[in-house]
Amino acid sequence: MIFGDLPIDSKCGESMMIMERVDFTPQFHRLVGGMETVPHAWPWTVQITFRDHHHCGAALIHPEIVLTAAHCFGRSKIPTSYRAFVGGHKIYSGTEHIVTKILIHPLYHMFVSSAYDAALIRISPPVNISDPMNYAGTVCMPTLPPPNGQMCVVTGWGYESETGRRTGVLREIHVPIVPSISCNNPWHYNGKLHLPTMFCAGYSMGKVDSCQGDSGGPLVCYNKPKDIWELQGLVSWGFGCAKPGFPGVYSKVHAFIPWINTSIKQLLQ
Repeated sequence: MIFGDLPIDSKCGESMMIMERVDFTPQFHRLVGGMETVPHAWPWTVQITFRDHHHCGAALIHPEIVLTAAHCFGRSKIPTSYRAFVGGHKIYSGTEHIVTKILIHPLYHMFVSSAYDAALIRISPPVNISDPMNYAGTVCMPTLPPPNGQMCVVTGWGYESETGRRTGVLREIHVPIVPSISCNNPWHYNGKLHLPTMFCAGYSMGKVDSCQGDSGGPLVCYNKPKDIWELQGLVSWGFGCAKPGFPGVYSKVHAFIPWINTSIKQLLQ
């Protein structure tokens, strides 16, 4: 696969969790944080720490490049304040990498609140994705925008409820893509979505959602014809966690592909 004119792992988007093995039945008895993942099933999920504390989720898209949310760097844009943990199941596990560069989308927050909520970071040393003991792999970029109604998977180490405790292991939730017109209507977000760069995923009745600490984490959808998982979204914002009428809002990765292509070259210089 060629991505941004750079050779990228041809085995991106591979997971032991093929579509038929993922139970997409809504599990409303589970906490907001979802259920514990099968260890190492989602090998592109990255933990970002800030000053040695869990801060955000992210996705590995290249052995040296991680994609996450721009708002994760609101407190500091100094690379040495952050670390990336790749290939871990328990929090603060996997291989530890320093952050050498941070690149925020240039249009972030410029015209609309939380629009263009995306950032790229370069990590060092590069992730050795060919070593199976690292349990790490890259996720594929989306070929099309997120399709309405498709069930997708969000992973993260965030809080299990809005006022609850942080999970110690990687967890997942299964959510459908919500039509943007519906999510942006007066009964939901009432025009607050920037539709070119945001979309919703979740349930109108709430109960299943991403939460604090999941920011920047990946929402992946299965591309059955290609038999790969594609990165469609990054956890961005919402009104509370799993509140009725307010599905989670995600950054639309497909909208950022030209910027990602250009920026990867810049970061690797």
